[in-house]
Amino acid sequence: MSSSQLQEQLEKKLINFRQLQTDYQKCLSTRTQLEAQLTENQLVQEELSFLQDDDVIYKLIGPALVQQELKEAQETVNNRLKFITREAERYEKRITELQKKQEEERNMINALQEKLQVN
Repeated sequence: MSSSQLQEQLEKKLINFRQLQTDYQKCLSTRTQLEAQLTENQLVQEELSFLQDDDVIYKLIGPALVQQELKEAQETVNNRLKFITREAERYEKRITELQKKQEEERNMINALQEKLQVN
């Protein structure tokens, strides 16, 4: 393989590697947001557990506070927690995949660089 072909292949791999890094950073950012949402909803769940069935609670809908049943609020929070947990797990898998792909690309880039140095 000629030096120019190796250089072209290396440039393509570098572009691909940079894209993987960008995707990885986006996934990390999203996972961080999900973790914050998870913590917030766990705190809400804990606070709701202190209430009695006849306590009055309100939900903010737009600019208005609307009265809500405790059971309904607990169900909403539980469903939200399940959803956030599933999303966090999905992003964790994606992050692991991207780490593996980055390592593979890094190894290919190193191999191409070594070939270029030999030529």
